[in-house]
Amino acid sequence: MRLDIIDTDGIAIGLPEILVPKIFENRRFSKLGLFSQQIFGPVKSHHCLCSKQSYKGPRYGKKKCPICNVPIITSDARKKRFAKIALPFPVMNPLFFYLIVGNRITLKKILTEMLSYKAKYYFDTEGSIVRISEGDPTPEGQHTMSGLSGVVEYIRKILDMDVIPVEGDEDPGPLRKELQYVKDHFDLLTIKNVIIIPPDFRPCGKGNTDHYVVDDVNELYNKILKISNQLKDVPYPLQETEDVYKANFKYLQKLIFDLCDYILERMSKKTGLIRSNILGKRVDFSGRAVISPDPTLKLNECRLPYWMVLEILKPQLIAHFVNRRICKRYNQAIQMIDASIQDNDSKFFDVVQEFCKDKICVLNRQPTLHRLSVLAFKVKIHLGNTIQIHPMVCSPYNADFDGDAMAVYFPVTEEAQKDVAKHLGIWNNLVSPTDIKCVPKPNQDIILGIYSATKEAESVPMKELNGQPIAEGRFRFNECLPEDYVIIDEEVTKKKLITVLNDIALRYPPAVVMDTMDKIKELGFELSTIEGYTLSLSDLYNPRLLEYAQALSGDRQQDQHFIKTNQEFKRTLKACPFSIFIESGARGTWDQALQMVFTRGYVADADNKVRPNLIRSCLVKGLSPREFFDSCWGSRKGLLDTALSTGDSGYLTRQLIYSTATLELDETPEGEDCGTTDGMVVNITDKSMVEALLGRYYITKEGRKKLIKLSDAQSLIGRTITLRSPMYCKGKKICRTCYGKLYKVLHSSQIGIVATQAVGERATQLVLRTFHISGAAQSNAQGENEDIISGMSVAKKLFHNPKDIKELEDIKEPADLVKMIYRVFGQYGEIHLVHFEIIVAAMMWVGDKMWRLCDNRLSLEPEYVSILQVPSRSSWLLGCAFANLKQKLISGLIGGDGDQESSITSLFRL
Repeated sequence: MRLDIIDTDGIAIGLPEILVPKIFENRRFSKLGLFSQQIFGPVKSHHCLCSKQSYKGPRYGKKKCPICNVPIITSDARKKRFAKIALPFPVMNPLFFYLIVGNRITLKKILTEMLSYKAKYYFDTEGSIVRISEGDPTPEGQHTMSGLSGVVEYIRKILDMDVIPVEGDEDPGPLRKELQYVKDHFDLLTIKNVIIIPPDFRPCGKGNTDHYVVDDVNELYNKILKISNQLKDVPYPLQETEDVYKANFKYLQKLIFDLCDYILERMSKKTGLIRSNILGKRVDFSGRAVISPDPTLKLNECRLPYWMVLEILKPQLIAHFVNRRICKRYNQAIQMIDASIQDNDSKFFDVVQEFCKDKICVLNRQPTLHRLSVLAFKVKIHLGNTIQIHPMVCSPYNADFDGDAMAVYFPVTEEAQKDVAKHLGIWNNLVSPTDIKCVPKPNQDIILGIYSATKEAESVPMKELNGQPIAEGRFRFNECLPEDYVIIDEEVTKKKLITVLNDIALRYPPAVVMDTMDKIKELGFELSTIEGYTLSLSDLYNPRLLEYAQALSGDRQQDQHFIKTNQEFKRTLKACPFSIFIESGARGTWDQALQMVFTRGYVADADNKVRPNLIRSCLVKGLSPREFFDSCWGSRKGLLDTALSTGDSGYLTRQLIYSTATLELDETPEGEDCGTTDGMVVNITDKSMVEALLGRYYITKEGRKKLIKLSDAQSLIGRTITLRSPMYCKGKKICRTCYGKLYKVLHSSQIGIVATQAVGERATQLVLRTFHISGAAQSNAQGENEDIISGMSVAKKLFHNPKDIKELEDIKEPADLVKMIYRVFGQYGEIHLVHFEIIVAAMMWVGDKMWRLCDNRLSLEPEYVSILQVPSRSSWLLGCAFANLKQKLISGLIGGDGDQESSITSLFRL
């Protein structure tokens, strides 16, 4: 298929011609104008222009009204139908101009001056191009070139010579493949028609003052149309009247170039048609408010402000008011609802509460780093002004209650409500795709209450549970768990509680899991409230700890050895009243406590080097001016790292999304198993590695596939297994055996995007760690200061420039790169290994084919491509979202196969 960005005769055949530059006639779109309903289809679906009653509705589909000649079809046609403007004389095809010129500045100047008649050119006896300014005499016996005919002659000469005859040009060498394409399609060099894009992509609408606002591209079409109409009626041949022709040709050629540039500009960059349609939009039936906790809510509920619900669901409530006979007419219902909102009147509270009984809403907190930042809940209402949520859903949203805001969306149709309940409902998203752990997590007061109840083993009175004597606090905790769950007879810290909930979330149905969490929430809040835990300045002041601080040597290694090994010091620290907060896991760390009550210690400077001077004072005692200045180094670094690296991590996530977007799970019956016998060799070192492989299949010595379960952990630790992996999957889409059982908690086939979200969400959240520890030095096993930012820089190198990393020279298998990425991101928290394998699978290529899909792949060395280049290789159209669109179009045309050319056609016929 041959294509020209504006048009060629071949494509223009069959397209209707626009003849009238007027947009409106008698307050309606002109019949032969740029927005004609006769040509592009009706503005209102299945309605003709004259609204003749006998020609209304879908039953007359594909017919035309006999009076106004408008086709009785859907208005979607106005997004798909093209037209043309016939030009009075040929002009140069802009796309071929860009294709020939490329980066050659001198060549661009020559062609531009010829087209604008600023200069003439001729070839001398040695074959070099010579310029003559317009008006200067032509050397005797020389044939000069100018105008369109001169450009065509000059380009034909270039093609015949197989070399660009321009001295000092950037590329004087042999013909490139761009020029070869021109040679093969020379008849497309000039055009006689201009395609008009569908009207919905160049809209016309009424502004606030009843004046019509028209897209700028229509002005360009209008100018082209006017000059074409004027020159069609000229009674003499235009080309023979040189001055008239030159003036009009220059003007028309400029308009064609402007039109092409404008269309390309509208499609490219962040606000262009491609990327702006990938990103989210503001929608109707939505609102936004600050969030607050409500400990009385069930896990699957949220509470919305009464006045917000009145406003958002006004169209549906109007019908409900009339049906309930609260009022007789729709207008009256609107007035009553508006008055209730304006006067803060809650008289319809019961009616609205009844109306919302079975309603579901979607809550979203930005930044939306992963799919669990968008969850659905059952709606309840209250008379406050905040959106109230269950305290245990803060974790997936990464929310707190210091002024955070959330957006609320209402699905309108019955189909949308079912879809939201199935895919987004919290009841179907209790297990995270990132690490196969429980999504809702207890925190702070809940943990403190549970810990205080289960801390004392010998509390009186004792109770009996299934024949086993148990302390009362632990008895009450076990009552919250499912009836057949094993008895927990030990103190329950945050770590233990989350382990128990993770286990329950995997083993029991959603209703049981949510009921267990609500019982634990209620017990935790009740007990922490009764205990009345609080913290005062006197609780933090300990003279004995200050004495220890004065005895520090000032040598970093000695001081750290003292803190880690001195038992009396440890006992003194743990005897402080605040220790229960840290030991339970409810709030704070020992690192923070040391800075508060013992010593600020050693801090890292802006280069992440540990400063040698010890800040001996603690925050409770107060710092001297010099100590305060010294401690600012680390604090400032933390703030800067937070600001800069959060953006880096977010941008890395967006790049990864485009790279992995084409990797999907095969949900068809044939997608159960691709049958490959290849796999990734993995050495299982500990239990955390087993957890990162849960639900995956490995190949036994007998050649059978076996599922990895948590119960198999002890037998697998220390073994080397061959894991079925997406990197070795033979299917065009990833089969369910290579991916593993994780797909059961995804509710989506988009495993590439889920993988990116899993990795990106963890990275983005945990680059904030330096901020939370105020720059205090954090030593690793080698005694060096840890720096989360250096981890991000390594990650960026792995994804962007894998060839530049020295360690990659030793990579023999794809598994080596997976382990390297896993090692970097392992510090950000637990992530299932399959997500890293998906990303590496997207990066492995042999030419323009994915490595895993090559027939003889084991004998081929994969090329690890930067994630910036992956979109262009995996999908030509997806690559347009990243690349310079003009260059991408050119590379698509000359890329070789017809699929890309047809993709360009699709692109311009969106």
